[in-house]
Amino acid sequence: MLEERFSREQFRAMPDDDLIPRIDRVMGGQVLVNLLSDWTPEERAEFIDAMPKRNNW
Repeated sequence: MLEERFSREQFRAMPDDDLIPRIDRVMGGQVLVNLLSDWTPEERAEFIDAMPKRNNW
């Protein structure tokens, strides 16, 4: 997800104190989706669409 929002150069230039919370949020979202793996793809897509969107990735 981060690679979709930032160039490789921007990603590499990020300080650790900025990068770590971003990665934590992405990983947390992935864990949540994996926990819901028994849902149909449609149910998962609906859940993901309902999650609050943030512009601070």
